[in-house]
Amino acid sequence: MLAARIHEYRKPLVLDTKGKSTADLRQELNNAIGKGELDAVIDCAGVEAMIRTGFELLSVGGHYASVGLVGDQINIPLFPLVAREYTYHGSF
Repeated sequence: MLAARIHEYRKPLVLDTKGKSTADLRQELNNAIGKGELDAVIDCAGVEAMIRTGFELLSVGGHYASVGLVGDQINIPLFPLVAREYTYHGSF
């Protein structure tokens, strides 16, 4: 869980991901920051669905950091990670 006080001028940058498709999130990112992909993702949950979404939103050459993990295995396709030149960072 992450708790933070959001200043009014930063509110447009906060995205609610619950129940949204990757396409919807890309559109919201584009509206908020001018592009539909992220340069980096810091995953604090470790839930497979969010890991997939995080990788799907990364730009080519993006960095993904896992801080939290649920379980000892996740099922994600490796080809996009290699083809899009992602860098994965563990934190333990």
